[in-house]
Amino acid sequence: MTTAAMPIRVCIADDHPLTLSGITSTLAEADDIEVAGVTQRGENLLDLVAQHEPDLVLLDLDISGIGSIECVKRIRQTHANVKVVMLAASEDPVHIAAALDAGATAYVGKRINPRDLASTLRQI
Repeated sequence: MTTAAMPIRVCIADDHPLTLSGITSTLAEADDIEVAGVTQRGENLLDLVAQHEPDLVLLDLDISGIGSIECVKRIRQTHANVKVVMLAASEDPVHIAAALDAGATAYVGKRINPRDLASTLRQI
């Protein structure tokens, strides 16, 4: 008897409703990824992480409320096992370095092909 692997639980934070909806829909198509929660504000993300204990957080670089860098730092302090993937339109090396220095696991540009998002998250 084989057992199916547990899905990757993901919380998503992006302050653009259309982007948030698109990411959520894209990930919902993957059998092995479960969207545990979504939000448009940084402080709400911290609550979602505490409530749902996801495996991974997909976080917009320009999130409203508590900024993304502060969110990463707080998540890393309270939930060290949660991987944080920064998602951003900017591919500026300064932004990438700031995210990684704060504790982000990876940095993914918003130019990624939607079909590649789930496989990229699986690799992370």
